[in-house]
Amino acid sequence: MGELFRDNSRLVALMSGLFTGIIVVMGAVALFLGELDYPPLFADASSAGMAGQEPGGGEIVPGGDRPQQPQDPEQPEDQGETEQPVYTYNKPDEMKGFYLIPGQDFLTGDTGEEKVKAEIDSVIGRAAGMGLNTAIIQTAGQGGVIYNSSNMPALTTFFDPLQYAISQARAQGMYVYCIYNTMYVGNGEAMGRATGLDAATVNFLREEAGEFVTNYHPDGIFLDEYYNEENTSSYGTYLAQGGGIGYQNYMRSLSRMALDTVADTIRDKAPGMQVGILTDAVWQNKAQNEAGSNTSASWTVLGNGNTDVKAMIEEKKFDFVAVKAFGATGDGVTPFDVVAAWWGSLAKTNGIPMYLVHAADRMGSSSYTGWSANTEMVRQLDNAHKVEGYCGSIFNSMAALQANPGGATDNILKYLGDQTSAQFILTELKLTKPEQTTYTTNEASVVFQGASDPTEKVTLGDKEITTDQSGYFSVSQELKAGLNTFTFAHKGKTVTYNITRQVKVLDKDTVAPTGSVTVDGGMKITVSVSAYAGSSVTASLGGSSITLTETKAEGDDTDKTSTYVKYSGDFTAPEATSSVQKLGTITFSGSYQGFSDTATGASVTVNKKAAIGSGNPVVVKAAQAETFPTDTMNDISSPYCFPLPAGALDYTMGDEIIYRDGSNTYRYYLLESGLRVYSKDISSTGKEAGDNVIQGMTVTSSSSYTDVILTMTQPVTYDASYSSGGMSFDFAYTKTVCGDLSKLTKNPLFSSATWNGTKLTLKFREQDGIVGYKASYNGNTLTLRFNNVPDMSGARIVIDPGHSGPDNGAAGNLAAYPEKVINQQIAKRLYNVLKNSYGSNVYLIDTTGSSKVELATRNSLAEKHNAQLFLSIHCNSAASTTAKGNEAYYFYSFSEPFTDYVNSALYSAMGNANRGSKYGLYYVTRTSHYTSTLAEVGFMSNNSEYNQMLDSSTQQRIAENLAKAISNYFSSIRSRDFDGHGSQSVGAVSQAPVTGVTLDKTELTLAVGATETLTATVAPENAGNKAVKWTTSDKKIATVDGSGKVTAVKEGAATITVTTEDGEKKAECKVTVTAAKVPVTGVTLDQEELTLAVGATGTLTATVAPDNATDKTVTWKSGKESVATVDQKGKVTAVGQGTTTITVTTKDGEKEAYCKVTVTAAKVPVTGVTLDQEELTLAVGESETLTATVAPDNATNKELAWKSSDQGIAKVDGKGKVTAVKEGAATITVTTKDGNKTATCKVTVTAAKVPVTGVTLNQTELELKAGETGTLTATVAPENATDKTVTWKSDKENIATVDKNGKVTAVKEGAATITVTTKDGNKTATCKVTVTAAGVPVAGVTLDQTQLELEVGKSGTLTATVAPDNATDQTVTWSSSNKDVATVNDKGEVTAVKEGTATITVTTKDGSKKAECKVTVTAPPPDPPEPPEQPEPPDQPETPDPAPPSNGETSSTPSDDEQAPEAPPPAA
Repeated sequence: MGELFRDNSRLVALMSGLFTGIIVVMGAVALFLGELDYPPLFADASSAGMAGQEPGGGEIVPGGDRPQQPQDPEQPEDQGETEQPVYTYNKPDEMKGFYLIPGQDFLTGDTGEEKVKAEIDSVIGRAAGMGLNTAIIQTAGQGGVIYNSSNMPALTTFFDPLQYAISQARAQGMYVYCIYNTMYVGNGEAMGRATGLDAATVNFLREEAGEFVTNYHPDGIFLDEYYNEENTSSYGTYLAQGGGIGYQNYMRSLSRMALDTVADTIRDKAPGMQVGILTDAVWQNKAQNEAGSNTSASWTVLGNGNTDVKAMIEEKKFDFVAVKAFGATGDGVTPFDVVAAWWGSLAKTNGIPMYLVHAADRMGSSSYTGWSANTEMVRQLDNAHKVEGYCGSIFNSMAALQANPGGATDNILKYLGDQTSAQFILTELKLTKPEQTTYTTNEASVVFQGASDPTEKVTLGDKEITTDQSGYFSVSQELKAGLNTFTFAHKGKTVTYNITRQVKVLDKDTVAPTGSVTVDGGMKITVSVSAYAGSSVTASLGGSSITLTETKAEGDDTDKTSTYVKYSGDFTAPEATSSVQKLGTITFSGSYQGFSDTATGASVTVNKKAAIGSGNPVVVKAAQAETFPTDTMNDISSPYCFPLPAGALDYTMGDEIIYRDGSNTYRYYLLESGLRVYSKDISSTGKEAGDNVIQGMTVTSSSSYTDVILTMTQPVTYDASYSSGGMSFDFAYTKTVCGDLSKLTKNPLFSSATWNGTKLTLKFREQDGIVGYKASYNGNTLTLRFNNVPDMSGARIVIDPGHSGPDNGAAGNLAAYPEKVINQQIAKRLYNVLKNSYGSNVYLIDTTGSSKVELATRNSLAEKHNAQLFLSIHCNSAASTTAKGNEAYYFYSFSEPFTDYVNSALYSAMGNANRGSKYGLYYVTRTSHYTSTLAEVGFMSNNSEYNQMLDSSTQQRIAENLAKAISNYFSSIRSRDFDGHGSQSVGAVSQAPVTGVTLDKTELTLAVGATETLTATVAPENAGNKAVKWTTSDKKIATVDGSGKVTAVKEGAATITVTTEDGEKKAECKVTVTAAKVPVTGVTLDQEELTLAVGATGTLTATVAPDNATDKTVTWKSGKESVATVDQKGKVTAVGQGTTTITVTTKDGEKEAYCKVTVTAAKVPVTGVTLDQEELTLAVGESETLTATVAPDNATNKELAWKSSDQGIAKVDGKGKVTAVKEGAATITVTTKDGNKTATCKVTVTAAKVPVTGVTLNQTELELKAGETGTLTATVAPENATDKTVTWKSDKENIATVDKNGKVTAVKEGAATITVTTKDGNKTATCKVTVTAAGVPVAGVTLDQTQLELEVGKSGTLTATVAPDNATDQTVTWSSSNKDVATVNDKGEVTAVKEGTATITVTTKDGSKKAECKVTVTAPPPDPPEPPEQPEPPDQPETPDPAPPSNGETSSTPSDDEQAPEAPPPAA
């Protein structure tokens, strides 16, 4: 039998059979409370467990017809076993549900139809307005149901509330589910919960459920009220049923049978309707069942509810499970996350959805652990989305959502609307800016930025600062010269900044040029320096004064958060002479608000005059050589200068020009053609330019490009210029040109190509109608390749998220969400929109790694992708916290129209301010090869905009708007007015046949994985068709693409062949592939931050990964050598105060790592350290913090290390906190990092402390007269408490004082409270002291007797007289020295007890005056002896009564004592 019961399914089958037998035998056994007209089926409606208890809890359009089992008309009826039908349930992708509860949301009083309908409409309307998509209707209320039933009493008989609620919810597009009470029964007049099952009850449950789903068609049913809790009659019922299967099995079988009956009935009557179960939070605690959850619930579904919901889910009995997860995330008993994870895992494993029911009715309540914060529900929702199996949430109270306690509902709706997330809401103070809390700066102001718990205030000093709905804040503060201290406080936590401002009007690190500069005569020299905004700045050179003004153009080096701005001006060098001229040194002067400053720049030399034609012939060797104006000397790129292609010929003019800017040195040559180029981009050549002839011109187009091909006799230089109407190229060293192409019809970009002298002008079909161009020479043939304006489908677009690696960009209110992260999020969304909605060929630059993606790398990636459009995503920042709005930057004019579209898109998405399109010097925009724009979405330094940019829905809107902007831009400049793609030519365009082809290399060695591009040269130069095809002899060894790029695949040899299309001329290169080079994957530094004093050194160690990398060579560089230098071994030397970044770069792969170096003032060495305690006694478990003081106060490095001699007895943490572990002794030593100075404290650990639990006073009220005293006694509990020390305090010492022993002294009339407080635990007790006016004091007391004699048993009263007669308090007390002899009561009555003496004392209450009386107690007198017996006298004859006496005396009868004794009785 034991083996049988290990199988649940066999157990259920056995129990079902057994109970069928029991039902037959027992008949309609009444297992219920109460009586009805037929055998009772339910408990009394007034008992606990009745209706009205707290409820438990392929896509189809909501409200559609219920799915039906498909029928096959040709299928014969009897087919034996058939497959079970598969239904597509009508359920939301993510449920956002709400309870609709009778008695709470509707049927709240008046049950009239119109009133109830209005209530239902109101609740469903509010829910729809909140974005909720599922109505969960509770079908039973207090005393009845809301649906039509043959057996259950109705809450209203006028109309059908359930049918109306279902129809109204569906009218709002909602899904509808009903909560159905599984074990409820009724007789039409009353209803209640069945407490057992017999045949009649089972039939009732089946009929009721069948009737319900026949009449109503919700999308699903929540089965509820099925628990079978034990009561006093349960075991007796079990025995009455016959017993035998085990009591626990019996109890669990009843709820199981009820659930099976109802669920099977629903499926039978309504195929395809979902049947789910609504369960409480805990199936069973892990402590009671290993399979249970890590909870400590006092009531569990299995243990108390006797329902094995887990087993039924595993047996696929339900289509979903809904869990009443009412514990908060911080609940220690049933924590929300634990409950959700346990049920989610069970649901996912068994392939059903799990919905979580949230306790909306607890929001903002302090009565439930963890529910007081208005962000608790958002945390639950956010955490739920991370749980496997989770498919939605249900709120158990619409009334609570409507009440919006503390803004809790607002937070929920933001979250459900994808406007915010729990990770964006903090619970404590965190400041992200400035990063350091103690530093020195030259800035004039500081911006503090951070986040906090939105429900609590933040103060700066004694003033509350403004925070937004998420608790974010940005505060700008002016800095005065010297130390500035700012303290932020929030929820008991403080953050203090100590910022020392040094006033330096000029930032000497920004002076340009520096060192020595050599220029040509007549050249303008741009001089610049950064100074406080609003400063007056001038420069002088060679006796001439230069006025400097604020520069508006921004570039990669612009710090928008600084109070410094760039000032620049131009100085024109004198004309060159036959000798070199030394002009002297540039000096700068600046003044600001009474402060002044000076700085020194470069020494300037003017080259001697060079004669035209005296220069050397040179050839451009850079692929694209940047050009600069010749009349200005600086290293600022110009949008009016376009690059020259490799191969172009020219002549130098004059000597080399040198320009220094900080640590950077730039070298140039002037060319005779009128251009300035970097010296490194040209080289000497034997070829000379002159008398060039442009023989012919061809304009040809394909779907991607339009090429202008010029056949020339020499590859000469030219000057390119751009206007919105066209582009011109003025050729140097040229004497003759070919004819015009005045009407172009076979390309989409140009309408004509005409000459004016040696200048070729290409007229655009559409204004600003190009998206970049690139020039190249192939021998003497110049190709000007223009990108055609693409359709969005297939457009080659590169998206660049700004910042990467250790460069986080601007800080926001949350440390986890700096600019870099937001840029990535927006860029990713834009990538998805372009790719999925427009079909664009889009490339997203990956900036998510730990290494920095350099600016040059970004442009290289765009070139590699052959971009037509490049968009760099950034967020802005400023020194002002109110700066707001979007802006975007371009460099070349042809990108300006796109920049306008970008700004409009951002403004439409953000709605703050359109700051416009601006010319900028940003590196990523300084290319002519494609349209390029850098966008600043909004300000990280503005709380509101930061919140917007965090919001995922705003990010999505930005992405969609930007994608639309790209599409609109392309449409605005795309021309359709041309006759298709083709070629048009003029002049002596070469049509010569190909005679041969050569490769630049005939042998090539590559490591596996390496690549190299071969260059093919087709002969002759005027060949008409220079197209070539590339092939490899072995793709397994080396591959080659259409551009000649060779990729090594594996070790071996292969031959790469290039073949001309015209004539099939060939050339070959033998490629040898060697073992794979192990490439460098990264580099790290042993320190990410380093602080040094001026003059100190420190060494950084770089680790190249992987260990077996082939080339581990690295180079080192300092960002500011005026702050710190670094040699090629990583040794850092501190030069001047400030911060800089040391960068290590691998030769292979150019991987980088960074260390932030902070240089402080010259080091002050530590001379010693002391502790505040040299000895310390602690009980086991106690802690105390030692305070170390480092000398001198201004020591540079006050870092300390703490150590215990025996951690088994006492341990110490890094802050000096000592914790007693066990009895014994240990020594705590603190050691300074600088100088290894030490101090010690001996710690004695005693037995574990017994904590104080309370304290009481012997009196809680005390009345004294002024001048009187009274003593209070404190009793500390428990008796064995370790520390019973108490302190005493009076709240009004002018009325009553108390000393350390509890002695109270009355001072004057009034009332005061005396409080005793324990040192351990701060337990308190109080006594109310009432002081009355001082009276007439008692002077003495006397007794009316000083001696008193009493017999035993006798009493006497003493009278006390208090003097003086008018004494205020004449109260006296009485006492006996020997109560065994005599006692005295409070009235002075003395009672003799036994022989002896005693002293009776009377004492006055006032003054304790006394008087005494000696009492002598004597024995009582003895009783008299009895007379002897007398014989009975003889009978006397009767005699008459005597006559009265004659003397007048009356006769008397003797007393009893005087009468003769009775005669003894006669003898026997």
